[in-house]
Amino acid sequence: MALLIVLGLVALISAWAVEASYEDMIELRRAQNIQDLIRARMACLSGLNLAAQLLIEDQRRGNKYDDLREKWARPMPAFEIDEGRVWVRIEDLERYVGLGLLLNEQGKPDLARIQRTKQWFASHGFDAAKVDALVDWMDADGNVSGPAGAEDPSYYERPYHVPNRPPVLWNEIRQIRGFEDGRIQEAMAGTFSAFPAYDAKQPAVNLNTTSVDALLIAFPTLDRADAEGLIDGRPYHDIKQALQRVPQIGQKGRVRLSISSRYFIVTTEAAFGRARYAERFLVERERKKGVRLLARERMVDE
Repeated sequence: MALLIVLGLVALISAWAVEASYEDMIELRRAQNIQDLIRARMACLSGLNLAAQLLIEDQRRGNKYDDLREKWARPMPAFEIDEGRVWVRIEDLERYVGLGLLLNEQGKPDLARIQRTKQWFASHGFDAAKVDALVDWMDADGNVSGPAGAEDPSYYERPYHVPNRPPVLWNEIRQIRGFEDGRIQEAMAGTFSAFPAYDAKQPAVNLNTTSVDALLIAFPTLDRADAEGLIDGRPYHDIKQALQRVPQIGQKGRVRLSISSRYFIVTTEAAFGRARYAERFLVERERKKGVRLLARERMVDE
C-alpha cells in the first residue's frame, strides 16, 4: 500500500510538472510573440521614416514634376533589420482616382464618371450594379441610386449608418453593402483611392504616374485612344505640353490634371519571428514643412 501511494504521488507530481512546464512554455511563446509584434510595428515606423527621407531628397532636387523613373517610385527590395525583414512601397496618391470624384461639386452623383466606373467593374469581372451602393454611401440624399443601391435601411443589422461622404480609410470600403469580398477591394486598389486629401479637395491626377483606366474615369470626355496616347507621351515636364494632345479636356479639366504629386501612400510591412504587421500611411510633402503624416491604418488580409 505504501508503494502504491508513493507511485500515485509521483504520478501526480509528474503530471503537475508537465502541465506547469507546458504553461510556462506557452507564456514564453506569448511573450516572444508580443515582443516580435512590437518590433514589427516599430520597424514599420522606421520604414515610414525611410520613405519620408526619400521624398525629401527628391524634393531637394528641385524638379517641378514627378514620374515613375524617380527613386521613390521604384520597387524597393526587402531589407534586413534586427533579425527581421521590412518592405516599403511608396505610391503617389495622385495616380489614382479619388472615390470622391464620383460626386460633382454639389455633392450629387456625377453620372458620366459613375458610368465609366461601372464599365471598369464589368471589365474586371464584378457586378457593375455594386457601384450604386458605393454612390449611396457617399451622396447626401437618402434615395437609393439603383437596384443594388443601399441607404440606411439596408444596414439595419449593422452597427453603423451610411456616412454620406467618401470613404476616409481604405478598409472602410468593406463596410459597404456588396463590397465585403476582399477581392473587389484588392482590384480597386490599382485604380481608385479611398484616402482623403487633407484639404477636402480631390488632388489633381498626375499624368506622369497615372493609368489609362484612371484617366478614363477622371476625364469622361476622353476615349481610350486619347488616354493611351497621353500615357505613351510621358513623362511631361509642362502641363501645356500634355494638354496639346487632348484639347477636349478644356480649361476646367486642366485644373484636375497635374504633372507633380503632393500626397503619397507609404505601405510598410515587417516580419519578425511569427509576427507580421503592415500599415498604410498617407503623407503630404510640402516645400517648406517637409513630409507630415495625415492618416494611417493597419492593413487587413485581403
